Amino acid sequence: MNTGALLAACREMLNDLAQPYGWDDAQLVRYLNNAVGEACLRARLLKDDASTLLELCVSPRGDGRPAEPACGRR
Repeated sequence: MNTGALLAACREMLNDLAQPYGWDDAQLVRYLNNAVGEACLRARLLKDDASTLLELCVSPRGDGRPAEPACGRR
């Protein structure tokens, strides 16, 4: 779905179909972008490099030993 299709869907849901629109495109795009960002954070699709959380990589051998120190770094 592209931005135009999302805007059309939003206008339909808001019953904002006749010009002059009650919501301008810039407002709706800003809300859509914020919603995408929130959804990504909640689904843990974004990584926060500033986080102080510990990431532990486990060896694929299945013995529970930690893998090499740089296993999670890119």
